[in-house]
Amino acid sequence: MSTITAAAAPRGLRRLWQRQLPHYPDTARRMSYLAITVLATITLYYELYVQGAVAPKIIAQYHFSFTEFVGVAVIGALFGAFASLAAGLADRWGRANLVVGGLLVTGLLITVAMPNAPDKAAYAVCYALLSIVEGIILVATPALIRDFSPQVGRGAAMAFWTMGPVLGSLVLTEVSSHTLAGHPDWQYQFRLCGMAGLAVWAIALIGLRELSPRLRDQLMVSMRDRALVEARAAGIDPEAALAGHWRQMLRPRIAGSAVAIGLFLMSYFLFTAFVVVFLGTVFGYPAAAANALTNWYWIAAALTMPVLGFASDRLGVRKPFMIAGAVISMTGVALLASATTHPHTGYHTFAGYFVLMAAGFGLTFPAWMAGFTETVEKRNPAATATGLAIFG
Repeated sequence: MSTITAAAAPRGLRRLWQRQLPHYPDTARRMSYLAITVLATITLYYELYVQGAVAPKIIAQYHFSFTEFVGVAVIGALFGAFASLAAGLADRWGRANLVVGGLLVTGLLITVAMPNAPDKAAYAVCYALLSIVEGIILVATPALIRDFSPQVGRGAAMAFWTMGPVLGSLVLTEVSSHTLAGHPDWQYQFRLCGMAGLAVWAIALIGLRELSPRLRDQLMVSMRDRALVEARAAGIDPEAALAGHWRQMLRPRIAGSAVAIGLFLMSYFLFTAFVVVFLGTVFGYPAAAANALTNWYWIAAALTMPVLGFASDRLGVRKPFMIAGAVISMTGVALLASATTHPHTGYHTFAGYFVLMAAGFGLTFPAWMAGFTETVEKRNPAATATGLAIFG
């Protein structure tokens, strides 16, 4: 224990970049770190999805064809995917500084760069840069959640992390549906979003911490293991624990699971990126009304996720939730697809199908995240970020 004690927590300005904790935190501090991580995740998804709320206005201003606009989203996704692989370095470099630095970069891109892009090429470049940074830090954040949550409470912890995209989208649709009428320019939505991002960056800069490699490189089943984890920490060599980490993670059980959840999430990504454009062009909904309609999805998902995350922990199973959620989600997607072929489909029909899709999403994704991180750390706890990079 003397080796750990010697590396005492830094003081003064050094706290702004030296973020590793020499001891496992007590419950209050652990919950505060988890809360900051979830807040950062909500903000990052708010920033990533903000263009979807005002997509028709961006298309009109820069004279994008719809195909070109989809191309911008696809290219951004590709850049973000490769950046996610680079985020595997979070096992060596740490997680917290990636999150803090990323929040600053994304906040500046959203507040300054993208609203002032002179043409569509510059806008596309800015979006690609945003996607790169988002791809990195959206691997670092679930790694932080895993580090601070023992397996016994992993389902609930990952439910709160997976609420990041849901609450980020809910914040976006709430803000846009109430402000687009008074501020019809799309740049206002970006600047408002960016300022919120910079505020969260300031919170993370001061308050976010992470476990030292010796602590996080261990499997922790429950909080009762805290003393054992600290006792073992002095004997762990982080570099040795990471040897061959990519080879260990590129196994069918891990890579195959990541491919499966990617296929499951296709309908979710299409929904977040294009539902406002679709409702506006095909069914004539104004942007504010289309964003308000999508709130049915986001509110249903936000209510479902924490309840089912706790239920997954209490029952001690993941796969039944994943299977049931996939069936419910596919049913909702099929009904929605059928409804979109009927021009007189009403508001409440759409809302009902959105709720069904959201319930399936809320059943599946938190349970999958919990099960995936458990599978990764069973293989090698020290390579958690590497495993999450494959997912990303």
